[in-house]
Amino acid sequence: MVEALNTQLIQALCQSADPLTNTPQDYDSLLDLVGDAQFVLIGEASHGTHEFYDRRAEITKRLIQEKGFTVVAVEAD
Repeated sequence: MVEALNTQLIQALCQSADPLTNTPQDYDSLLDLVGDAQFVLIGEASHGTHEFYDRRAEITKRLIQEKGFTVVAVEAD
């Protein structure tokens, strides 16, 4: 029973996950989800990993350049 649930979970994740390829298109689907939103919240649980900060910077740049955001508030170390 548990094995079947694990398999279903893995399949669901594989179908909905977007792999990061270190290309400008990595966040296209995320920007599509943003749509015309006035607020975007980017959460994280890594607290201090440079990989997350690099990714967040790329997402933030695209939000500013492509979606017109003008304010960024950050909870950071």
